[in-house]
Amino acid sequence: MRILLFILIVILSSVQYSLPARRSHRAHKVARVQVAHHLHHIPPTDMDGIDISRHQRDIDWSVMLRGSYSPKFVYARCMGLGLREDVRYLEYIDSAQYHGVPIGTYLFYTNYNKNFLKLDADTLDAEVDSTYNGVRAVSGSALIHFLEFKERVDRKKQNLLPVIDVEDQSVFDFSNDKLMERPYDKYLKFNIFILACLLRAEYGERPIIYSNQRFYSRFLAPTFDDFPLWIARYRSRHEPSPKSDLPFPYAVRPIMWQFTDRGILGGIPHYVDMDRFINGATMETIRVKVKG
Repeated sequence: MRILLFILIVILSSVQYSLPARRSHRAHKVARVQVAHHLHHIPPTDMDGIDISRHQRDIDWSVMLRGSYSPKFVYARCMGLGLREDVRYLEYIDSAQYHGVPIGTYLFYTNYNKNFLKLDADTLDAEVDSTYNGVRAVSGSALIHFLEFKERVDRKKQNLLPVIDVEDQSVFDFSNDKLMERPYDKYLKFNIFILACLLRAEYGERPIIYSNQRFYSRFLAPTFDDFPLWIARYRSRHEPSPKSDLPFPYAVRPIMWQFTDRGILGGIPHYVDMDRFINGATMETIRVKVKG
């Protein structure tokens, strides 16, 4: 009986000491996950500017600009997927103007071809005068984006070049709720080029083209290689270098790098995209030089 009691005590003791060890191992695993996740939360030490949309919600501009790493410039989104208006856009523009922050506008390009003229890229024949009326061949998708942009953007309240944001979702045809039929890269480049021509006629300068490195290399190069490029590349210490068919010395040299979508900045309650100038670009590179 005593032997059985002794064995029972030994078993209970081993269980008692093993449980904390298991909890400790689990706590250590959770801690490692938190540390790994935290690596994507980038401080603003290398930041020149930010781009914002409704996702940043209520921004305290006074707090943001008092910080040690306040942005030199801000880009605000005027429209998102499917030409939907960004509900914070006008608020952000007015706040930036009030606080004296250089501000510009970017539009998210979405293919929208329903009931509009479709033209083959090989038949491109466009001549741009001072307004969009000077374009002899124009796609409906480009024209509707341009008209919406003109309707929503007050040039007098901003001083930075406009930006066309082209990403993976840009090849989704929201008029038919499906992916564009192949070769959508061919029509996409054509539509973006026409839109860029319309904006150039409006501003007197070429707009900035924004995309991520993979998408640009696959769908936009080399058509826009000589445009001012703003390229996103996350979780990398190396500046973006999109591939192109053009040989050196016509290598693609972006002017801006969006290096994180997980930036943390005082006054902004949510993560924010952070950007920096590269390849010798400065504020003068993105500033509008022709006044409207």
